[in-house]
Amino acid sequence: MFLMPKALLRVKSKPGEDVPGEPGDDKRLSAMIDAPLGDRSAWKPEWPDLEELYIPIGKANIAREGTHVTVLTYGRNVPMALAAADELAADGIETEVVDLRSLHPYDWDAITASVRKTNRVLCVNEDTEITNFGEHLIRRLAEELFYELHAPPKLLAGAHIPGIGLADNLEMASVPQKDGIKAAIAELAAHEP
Repeated sequence: MFLMPKALLRVKSKPGEDVPGEPGDDKRLSAMIDAPLGDRSAWKPEWPDLEELYIPIGKANIAREGTHVTVLTYGRNVPMALAAADELAADGIETEVVDLRSLHPYDWDAITASVRKTNRVLCVNEDTEITNFGEHLIRRLAEELFYELHAPPKLLAGAHIPGIGLADNLEMASVPQKDGIKAAIAELAAHEP
C-alpha cells in the first residue's frame, strides 16, 4: 500500500507512535504542505524527509490493552474504536482494541490470545453484513473458542446497501461510527453468561 505524503502526514497518532517524519506541531505541518490563500504561483510544498516504515504483514497490533471486551478492527475504524474505548474506561469498562492491519494473512494467535483474555469479542468493519470478514472471524472463534466465550460474538458492520454515500450524513448512517461502537462494547461488557 502506498499513501501520498499529505494523506500520510494528516494521520494523527498517540504520543510515541508518530508517523515517521511527521512534524509534532500542527501549524508547522500546515505551513509545509497547505497552499496559502491568494497567489500560489511561487509556492511549493515542503515535504519532510520520511523514514522508511515497515509493518509486518500478518501481525496484528494491540492498539489498546483491556480485560473486558476485545474489539477486532482495522483501517479507519481503529481510531473510532480507541476513542470509544477511552470513553468507556471512565465507566470501568476496559476494552482491548486489536488492529488487524492485514486481512490475509491475519494474526490468529493475537486474536485468540486477546479473546481468551477478555472472553468477549466485537468485530467492527465497514463491509456490509453479508460477505463480511468479521463473519469469518466470528465463525472461526465460535468453532475454536466457543466454550471460552462469555457472550455471543457481535458484529458491527456497514448497512446492507449498495454503496456508501459521499455526503457526511449518508456515510454516518451507512458505516459504523464511534457511538455505535461504544454502545456495542458496553452491551457486550454487561452481558452475563
